Amino acid sequence: MPRWIVQRPGVLGGKPYVTGTRLTVEGLRQEIAAGASPEDLLKAHPELSKEALDAARAYTVQVLHKGIVRPGHSRDEFDRGSDREPGAIGEDSYLGHGR
Repeated sequence: MPRWIVQRPGVLGGKPYVTGTRLTVEGLRQEIAAGASPEDLLKAHPELSKEALDAARAYTVQVLHKGIVRPGHSRDEFDRGSDREPGAIGEDSYLGHGR
């Protein structure tokens, strides 16, 4: 299964992004919060696939569910003590079958 969401130090400020693009999960989340629909995002970003967008949305839910994002912070903060290392995240990770 593809790893849609990756995070690497020194790439896009270390923020999670859609592999093969320069689209950060944070940027996509901001576009959705501003009222963009999934169809709007796919039209605006032809390099973005529906599967990658779904993975970015699932990643956001996963991060929020774990309580890793704190309100009022401009950047996502990741719990370094968790069982998940920064790195590639895909649907399999969201479903609990990843690393």
